[in-house]
Amino acid sequence: LAAKNTLEGATGNLNWSSNRAISAWDGVIIENGQLAILYLRSNSLNGEMPAELGNLSNLRELYLNDNQLTGAIPAELGNLANLRELYLDDNQLTGAIPPELGNLANLEWLDLFGNQLTGAIPPDLGNLSNLTILVLSKNDLTGEIPVELGNLANLAGLYLDDNQLTGAIPPDLGNLSNLNDLLLSGNQLMGVIPVELGNLAKLVWFNLSNNQLTGAIPPEIGNLSNLLGLRISGNQLTGAIPAQLGNLANLLGLHLDDNQLTDAIPAELGNLASLYQLELNDNQLTDAIPAELGNFANLEVLDLSGNQLTGAIPAELGSLANLKALDLSGNQLAGAIPPELGNLAYLWELYLHDNQLTGAIPVELGGLAHISHMNLSDNQLTGAIPAELGNLVYLHVLHLNDNQLTGGVPPELDNIPFLYELRLSGNQFTGCIPPDPCTRF
Repeated sequence: LAAKNTLEGATGNLNWSSNRAISAWDGVIIENGQLAILYLRSNSLNGEMPAELGNLSNLRELYLNDNQLTGAIPAELGNLANLRELYLDDNQLTGAIPPELGNLANLEWLDLFGNQLTGAIPPDLGNLSNLTILVLSKNDLTGEIPVELGNLANLAGLYLDDNQLTGAIPPDLGNLSNLNDLLLSGNQLMGVIPVELGNLAKLVWFNLSNNQLTGAIPPEIGNLSNLLGLRISGNQLTGAIPAQLGNLANLLGLHLDDNQLTDAIPAELGNLASLYQLELNDNQLTDAIPAELGNFANLEVLDLSGNQLTGAIPAELGSLANLKALDLSGNQLAGAIPPELGNLAYLWELYLHDNQLTGAIPVELGGLAHISHMNLSDNQLTGAIPAELGNLVYLHVLHLNDNQLTGGVPPELDNIPFLYELRLSGNQFTGCIPPDPCTRF
């Protein structure tokens, strides 16, 4: 074993001893008299990887992940012609990715996640024709994504997230016909989303969030019928949300928040029958909330806050039987709060503040048995505070300030055992405020 002396001194967990046959050493698998698998995961290894590892010519799998290895990846690893799996993730490796890794013609899995690697992604990795998984996430890689990665015809997962990559997304990635996962989030990518990505028919998870992407969302993304998660939040996208996104029948999460999207929310989004999370907040969306958003049988999070939505809150939202968080704050919504919202039996959070809502607070909101946060402040609500709100035994925060509420503070509010923040200022209350809630709040 060429690297035996170096590695033995770096760990206390391997039970390597000159008194035992090498085939009996922990993590060492010998086949036909040759070292085939070296499994040294989570052994507190430290120091640099020895270049002599490149002499293990019959090695098929090398696991050095979850250790404390430092220094550069030896270019000599590119000599391991039979290597199929290489795991160096979760170490403290530095320096550039050696272009010699592009010589590993049989490599199927390359995982360099969670190190401190710098420099550009070598275009040579585009030579790895048998590669199915490429994980370079959570490093400090810079430069552009090489167009050569579009040659990896067998690639099922491409993970380049949480680096410092720049430039445009190569349209060549649209050639990766076997791709299931495409994660490019948390970089500094610019330019438009290539329409060619709509060719990735097998794509399941698609994340481009937290970059500097501009332009419109390509309608071709609506062709990705196997998609479960779509995240393009935290960019500078403009234009309308394509109605074609309503074709993504299997989608579980749609996250388009924190962009500059405009125009109306397409009613077609109501076709996303499997959806659990819909986040369109912090854009510049206009017009009324489509009643079709009440069609979701499984939806748990609906966030439309921080837009320019107008019109009334659709009563149909009261049909979202599994909803846990509803945030419509920071819009220009008008009219009354629909009493149907009181049907949301599993709701934890209700945020309707900073709108132009009028009318009385529906007594039906007292039926929100699991609610913990309710914010109706900064509207034009009138009438008295319903005593039924005193039934909300799990309520922690209640903001009713800056409305036109009248009457007094119902003594029933003092019965809410976990209420620690109650804001009532900026209303038109008269009469005596009950002493108990006054002393507690």
